[in-house]
Amino acid sequence: MIKNDLLRKPSRKRDLPDIELVKRDEMTGAQFFRTNWDGVLTSNELSDEADAFAREYLNIHNDIYTATDFAEILAAGLPTIYHVEDTIENYRIIEPVISERYRVWKRDKHT
Repeated sequence: MIKNDLLRKPSRKRDLPDIELVKRDEMTGAQFFRTNWDGVLTSNELSDEADAFAREYLNIHNDIYTATDFAEILAAGLPTIYHVEDTIENYRIIEPVISERYRVWKRDKHT
């Protein structure tokens, strides 16, 4: 969401220093959320487009979601997704996957 500039303008302005850290791969998205938003990603912080993508991508229904890419790519071989370490290396692995999913979603919504 951050690398694709999909945060609401007030969030972008207020959190700009840490947004720049994420864009330079010096802070993970999870670290950003913990530091700036008490660890919670809500639709209040996302643009309408980002919120629509996140709901579809994470298959959110009644506050239950699936993170298929996260589970299949980063948590493969681990007991649960909660065993995945929050590291820049893991962020560099999953971020391009999510960004590509977003690009495909956006293309498909506009065709």
